[in-house]
Amino acid sequence: RFTYAQDISTQGTDFWVSFLGNGYRTNDSQGNTYIINQVLISGKRDCSGIIENPLTGWSQPFFVRANNITTLDHLEDQSYVETNDNEYIVHKALHITTTDSVSVYCTNIAPVSFDASYVLPSHALADDYIVQTYDQSTNIGTSYGFEQCLTSAFLIVATENNTTIDITPSVNSFTGAHPAHETFSITINAGEVYQLRSTYNGNERDLSGTRITARDCKKIAVFNGNALTSIPNSRTSRDIVFE
Repeated sequence: RFTYAQDISTQGTDFWVSFLGNGYRTNDSQGNTYIINQVLISGKRDCSGIIENPLTGWSQPFFVRANNITTLDHLEDQSYVETNDNEYIVHKALHITTTDSVSVYCTNIAPVSFDASYVLPSHALADDYIVQTYDQSTNIGTSYGFEQCLTSAFLIVATENNTTIDITPSVNSFTGAHPAHETFSITINAGEVYQLRSTYNGNERDLSGTRITARDCKKIAVFNGNALTSIPNSRTSRDIVFE
């Protein structure tokens, strides 16, 4: 008898990434917006690559030295999805291609706030996802910014044109346009990003259990987390959750 299994690796030569809103985004002493999004790339062999936003025309070449880490920063203009960019399409995805296999990580940084995630290569992406966020704290108040900061969220990046996606949220969306457990559909093209945030009202702000399915087996990248929460949520300290 034979057993067959998929061999999915976190290494590859083609990646898509975008960044959720960070609830601690603020201004520094000079009045400049303080948010830092980075992509970190490592490989076993020397190689080169390009990181680009295909919908804005921005691009940057880079080189990866074997067994070292190449850090690409100042990416927020091209890839950071604001917390109030809810339930509509934005052009905020980065496409990374390399001449040899690499591993890719990304960091989401603001004052006293940090989280990081690995980035799956395109060949390891799926067409069907279940969201897992955290039970959003409700004891923070609104002194840190807009109510959008006190929500869980997910964002979807299309890797192919004409990608129709069915979404069934587990709780009401922030705008109220998409009620819990009612499926709705969107269609987005390669490089486009769609973000949905949970309701701010009441205690049910956890989008865990939300199902996201792309039709016709088209692959999508999904990132999820919380803009600003406490773990456990009885604590007073708080941070971004990003995966």
